Amino acid sequence: MVVIAKARELPRVDSLLDSSEMEGLIESYGRDLVRDSIRNALDWARGALKDGPVNHGAIIEQVRSHLGQLYSGGLEQVINATGVVIHTNLGRAPLSKSAMEHVTQIATGSANLEFDLDTGKRGKRGGAVPSQLSVLTGAEDGFCVNNNAAAVLLALSALGKGGEVLVSRGELVEIGGSFRMPDIMEISGCALVEVGTTNRTRVDDFKKALRPGTRALMRVHRSNFHQVGFVESPALSELVKAFKDTKIPILVDLGHGAVTELGIPDTEGLPGTVQGCLEAGADLVLFSGDKLLGGPQAGIIVGRKDYVDALRKDPLHRALRADKLTLAALESVLADHLARRHENIPVMNFINRQPEGIKKRAEALESQIGKLMRDKGFSIELRACSSAVGGGSSANFELPSFALFLSHNIRSSEELLKSLREGTPRVVARIHDSELMLDMRTVMDDEGLGEALKALL
Repeated sequence: MVVIAKARELPRVDSLLDSSEMEGLIESYGRDLVRDSIRNALDWARGALKDGPVNHGAIIEQVRSHLGQLYSGGLEQVINATGVVIHTNLGRAPLSKSAMEHVTQIATGSANLEFDLDTGKRGKRGGAVPSQLSVLTGAEDGFCVNNNAAAVLLALSALGKGGEVLVSRGELVEIGGSFRMPDIMEISGCALVEVGTTNRTRVDDFKKALRPGTRALMRVHRSNFHQVGFVESPALSELVKAFKDTKIPILVDLGHGAVTELGIPDTEGLPGTVQGCLEAGADLVLFSGDKLLGGPQAGIIVGRKDYVDALRKDPLHRALRADKLTLAALESVLADHLARRHENIPVMNFINRQPEGIKKRAEALESQIGKLMRDKGFSIELRACSSAVGGGSSANFELPSFALFLSHNIRSSEELLKSLREGTPRVVARIHDSELMLDMRTVMDDEGLGEALKALL
């Protein structure tokens, strides 16, 4: 090991740059970035020499560390062993292979994003998505923006700006990232009118709140909490009937965006599917593309054509519109829904996995690595558990599953969790009652999980 005691013994930038130690780094990061990192490392070494000799290897490690910091926090693929199907922090819905193939095809060349191939003139943005949404949901029209928060903001701006929007006090929700319904109302230029009480709101409460300045009525799905006990919310169909002659649009923020029956109960007076809300008489339904639909991040708007057109024409739409890659992925996912190819959609696949099939996969993994792990002081046991659908679907929407529970005679569960998270491949799991829990429902790569567990040894 080369030890450097004086500044004049430090290697020159060019000599280090041309050394074999830098070949792999140059291939990964490029020559210019590596040169800058070498200069940074040599500056560090000059300062460190004031306290004593410096190893040559430490300088090389400084170069690697500096380059690594440039990409720290970058996106990496992980194995989801949490059992949360739509995990917001892990990117929500994984896309299908067919969706990614369509995205790649559109991304690597030119596309008719706003070009009519029949007339040779400028066309409408949106591809096949509007017609697909109409057929799938039964809506008169539809389109998408970049996420559901944007869809809500656009709807309130286009239909409610300068007026009042009625919302039940029990639906003034806050979801992840401090997204609060009252704040969105304010940003959109609407005046929020709170209706009823936190736990009980009736049709008559909405009627009493009606004024000449009322522009819209909004229902919001309570995606991440439930009220129990002395509670009441009017059925959407009842509100539609009561407000039929007012010509005030009724908007529904159905967040999770289920377009198939998945067992989500009708809650707070709202149907469990987009189609159910439209059939009940909602004028517009707003929902996410990357939750139970199983597509890319998008805010989807479906409903009456005149209201949909009003949103399209609103100046805010341009700032919120979806790009060609989102549209390409969404087209593919909607095509699978229309053809009922639910097995192609990972989220649907995860939800539809039967407990016995999950158990067999867990048993196969345990038989592969169980003895090895027990010999190294691990306890590994297959047990039944519950998976969470997550993603704002419903706070009580859980599915029976099976998981491997791990513990170690010396290492804590927190240490094991961290080791899996930092290993290759990276695995995100969770701790349940002090044990590390690997729920197999959401694992897409059984072999990769096995390799990650072997690395713990």
